[in-house]
Amino acid sequence: MYDRTKIKLTNFKVGWLFIYLFILVCYTKYMENIRIEGQIYNIIYSNANGFKIMTVNSEGKIYTVKGLLPMVNVGDYVDITGRYVEHKEYGMQIEVITYEKVTPKGEVQILEYLSSGVLKGVRRKNSTKDSRSISEKMH
Repeated sequence: MYDRTKIKLTNFKVGWLFIYLFILVCYTKYMENIRIEGQIYNIIYSNANGFKIMTVNSEGKIYTVKGLLPMVNVGDYVDITGRYVEHKEYGMQIEVITYEKVTPKGEVQILEYLSSGVLKGVRRKNSTKDSRSISEKMH
């Protein structure tokens, strides 16, 4: 004959295996690394250790990014590699694995960078002239 407790236990293990596989398949996209390149739009939170929560504008889409980013400010262009994490209260965010500051490319990005207030005394009016000359020198 056969032992009924072994069959129930085996069915129990198989059931949990299917649940585990289902969760793994559903959340695979959140475990993959994502890479975004864009301009820092807003710093929501910052502490003395360099931990920041900020929004990054990448190709017209706004991402919430968090992690150790001690040397970045509003207006800087960054190349970020991270992964999606879900915060209970604030929703989906990108947790930074690596980041690098990049130079703005093209006249539009240079104009946005110069008019973001990174340089004291340079605003939209002055930066239009400067961005054209910088863009011409880059090409």
